[in-house]
Amino acid sequence: MSERRPTPPLVALRAFDAAARLGSFREAAEELGVTPGAVSRHIKALEMRLGLRLFDRFNRSVVLTADGRRLAQGVADAFERLESALEAVRPGRSRQLRISALPSLAGKWLSPRLHRFSEDNPDLDLIVFAEDRIADLSNGEADVALRYGEGPYPGQTARRLMSERLIPVCAPSLAAARKVNTPADLLDVVLIHETWHDMPYSDRMGWKAWFESAGVSDPRVNHLRGPVFSHSHLALEAPCRDAAWP
Repeated sequence: MSERRPTPPLVALRAFDAAARLGSFREAAEELGVTPGAVSRHIKALEMRLGLRLFDRFNRSVVLTADGRRLAQGVADAFERLESALEAVRPGRSRQLRISALPSLAGKWLSPRLHRFSEDNPDLDLIVFAEDRIADLSNGEADVALRYGEGPYPGQTARRLMSERLIPVCAPSLAAARKVNTPADLLDVVLIHETWHDMPYSDRMGWKAWFESAGVSDPRVNHLRGPVFSHSHLALEAPCRDAAWP
């Protein structure tokens, strides 16, 4: 068994982490409540201990070297894990579960169910981020993410929550008038669209894909018009108002 090397002093690693994030010994010193000279000495001692140059030093700034960038990522991750461990055992502090979800999924599916989860987990504080972009779980942006699509999701564990069916919905007045009896009849009414261009599998979604699956072969399918919304929950709200569209 090889002998374990002593870890560099925590104060030196903290000074390096601050300087790496801020790109300045002076700003790192302000954050840590010490002098810029102290930060410089800690980092110099760390460089000598490792036998590496971690920063390229200029008159008014410092820039991480390639070795410095690699070390900075590892040190930042280590401090984050240390802080999480301390937070978990700190008396009187509740635990948190950070959930990143698509806005439509967060509003229409997740939010109505959160009260039951909170009742079963009263010591857990829930934080929900409604966002379209893919959250980076590896750097602690969130603990869990709810997304649409089959993946792949490199470095993550993915589980399918549900499948879906795409069906048309309409305003109550349109349903009451019975103006729609077949899929092709929808080509004669105002269609409400959602933008799918940034989503995976966009060719499987939207009105054109639905008409094709319903067996509608009509040239108008290739020239569909109507209001376009950026999120599903907005598109779902639009036909709920009888006076929203003609």
